[in-house]
Amino acid sequence: MSTKKQPAVGKTAGGDWTERGGQPAQAHSTTQAPRAQQPSHGRIVGDVWRKSARKSEHMLWKPKPSWCVDLPDLERAEAAGVRWFEIRETEEGRVYRVALATFRLRGELFDRGHGQQVRLALGYFQTSGQPEPGGAVQLSLF
Repeated sequence: MSTKKQPAVGKTAGGDWTERGGQPAQAHSTTQAPRAQQPSHGRIVGDVWRKSARKSEHMLWKPKPSWCVDLPDLERAEAAGVRWFEIRETEEGRVYRVALATFRLRGELFDRGHGQQVRLALGYFQTSGQPEPGGAVQLSLF
C-alpha cells in the first residue's frame, strides 16, 4: 500500500487564468479527495484538471478537430469542484485551456467503442505555448 500524498482537490478562492512568467497561476486547496473520486486520466491541481496528450494520437479529427474526455472523468472532475480543464499537447508544447462548464455545455457525447466520451471542438479552447524546438531563426544582416 502506498503512502504517497494525493494531489489537492477542491474549489479555491481565485484560480482565475492569470499568466505569470508565461505560465498560468496555480491555485491550491487544503482539501483532498480519495483517488477513486478523481479522474482516471490526468490529475487535479487546485481547481484545474490537467492531462497530457499527443496530438497525433489523441486528438479527434472528425467530424471536427476536438479534444475528448471520458464521461466518468468529466463527472468526477465536476464533483471535485474543478473549474478549468487543461490539456498539455506534448508534441508541439501547446496548452489548451477551457472552463469545465463549457466542456459540459458545448461538448458532444459520443462512443466509438471506448466508452462514453465528450468531445469539444478546438475553437472553444484558449491556446498558449512555446515555439517548437528547432524553429527557424532570422539572422540580422547588420
